[in-house]
Amino acid sequence: MTLKESIEYELKLATSQLDFRLEDLKWGNPELYKKVMNVLEIVGEEFKINDNLERDVKKYLVGDWILFMDLKGNMSPHTRLEWHAIRNVIKKHKELGWI
Repeated sequence: MTLKESIEYELKLATSQLDFRLEDLKWGNPELYKKVMNVLEIVGEEFKINDNLERDVKKYLVGDWILFMDLKGNMSPHTRLEWHAIRNVIKKHKELGWI
């Protein structure tokens, strides 16, 4: 397996895992899903967010290891690969008309 193939595989894996978790959230808690996706759309564009988010949104994103929060309250994906996975999931969910 080449390096490019390995990276593409890891991106597909990260994308599908995140997609599954967010689909589960959509069907289980649609209100929280909308809030989470609004934040992820910003992260998809900016990479980092420093915002006073509602506790439930912050708890979901950080508690489920979707975003990392530093000591200053900045939140971002753990890696650039996960950032690309977030962008892929946002694109898919927009195409489905979910957001």
